[in-house]
Amino acid sequence: MEQRTLPEPRVIEASEEAVLLVAHGPMDHERHEVQEGGRTVTRCGLYPNLECEDHKRSEEALGPYLRGTYRIPIMIWIDAEGKERFRRSGFRPPEEFIKDLRQALDQIPGPRISKSEYAALVRPLDEALAARGGERWKEAAEKFAEAARGSNEAVRREAEAGLQELRAKGEALLQEAEAQAKAGWLDVARATLNLLAQEFSALECGAKAAERVRELGDPPR
Repeated sequence: MEQRTLPEPRVIEASEEAVLLVAHGPMDHERHEVQEGGRTVTRCGLYPNLECEDHKRSEEALGPYLRGTYRIPIMIWIDAEGKERFRRSGFRPPEEFIKDLRQALDQIPGPRISKSEYAALVRPLDEALAARGGERWKEAAEKFAEAARGSNEAVRREAEAGLQELRAKGEALLQEAEAQAKAGWLDVARATLNLLAQEFSALECGAKAAERVRELGDPPR
């Protein structure tokens, strides 16, 4: 399956509206080290786009559906609520796999979006999380705000949570700057406030910081 069916372009195209998980229990197969984004990562010898632990975790998640004896390979088609729709055992060539896929999709009610459409929805959120991890606060705030305007409710909730976290951090820095100013460390306070005004400009705390900088005035020469 991993050599003939799953890599088939027709299968990849047809699977845009489904989430395909590969499960593989035994871990006694090769692994390869490859360079991705300037760093060395380990990839599976069976599924080069995965780490071996990925399909091991998938097998654990599918455990409740794999009771008793069964013939491998086995394809289990499950809906979004976790209900098994049907299963197929044995090798499935591309045309039969696509037929199974379409049968599964026909059994799922309601609207669906493709993988590429979903990727477009979550891209700003992914970029926001990466920016936050790199402490690029301005970019993170802008990307969280963009993701919060999207149409996917789950993405919007996570984006709003990210914005709230940034607001809390900004308010904490604002209080820190006020404490510095109160202690007479005006140069340090200005530096903190300038950071806030620049990096948190999309948030209310950034506007407060800019106003506070103006109130403190320029440092003496």
